[in-house]
Amino acid sequence: WRRDQIDELNGNLNAFQMSYPMHFEEAWVSMISSSLAFSRQRLTELESMIRPPKWRYEIMDGRLIEHTEGKLWVWKKPIPGRFYDLAGDVASGNEDGDFSAAEVLERGSLEQCAEWRGHVLPRKFGDILNAIGRHYQNAQVAPELNNGGGSTLERLQELKYPNLHIWRKRDELVPVFTKKLGWVTTHDSKENIVGLAREKIWDREVRIYSQVLMTEMKNLIADYTDGGKETWKAATGFDDLIMA
Repeated sequence: WRRDQIDELNGNLNAFQMSYPMHFEEAWVSMISSSLAFSRQRLTELESMIRPPKWRYEIMDGRLIEHTEGKLWVWKKPIPGRFYDLAGDVASGNEDGDFSAAEVLERGSLEQCAEWRGHVLPRKFGDILNAIGRHYQNAQVAPELNNGGGSTLERLQELKYPNLHIWRKRDELVPVFTKKLGWVTTHDSKENIVGLAREKIWDREVRIYSQVLMTEMKNLIADYTDGGKETWKAATGFDDLIMA
């Protein structure tokens, strides 16, 4: 029956799933599949890697304390001699608003190592990034400067964090370092990071373990600004982890 129905729809599997879904996600994603940021096929492949974190930690007084309900989820602990990158998507801290979110990737392999998400004030988020970054062997930290992120960066500087991301001018013949720290999310920089993520995922160069992150990736779609420019946004829910 299933094969006959798909044949009647000229082989359109998306249309079949929308009409006869097996679960909510299949029905809803089918309707927006043409706008999805990432290939459904590649996301399905990545989804086979999803698993619960091996460890969970709370961050107290600059230290990681193992806790069964900790907000820091860890799949891979730091390995001596390897390098890590830590990005922070900053929110205002309102409990009914967006989350502040952080992701740790191992440089080179692009393997997800750890993830943090919660509602905290921007300065407090600086303490959290400091603790996670130092745990991952002074990972390069790239705090977003939008939405109060300047306070996050200021706190990291007060804590003398040793490895802050330096903004690069990428419109030069050769990208050059500036004297600015952190990361500013603009329409153009968002296009760059989403475009790079799409490329790495299509080329199967990443390893992702978080179900929450995967859900956000499935829901990231193309949209248009008032000026007619294409941008990326969550169709429903949040996009804090994927932007980090």
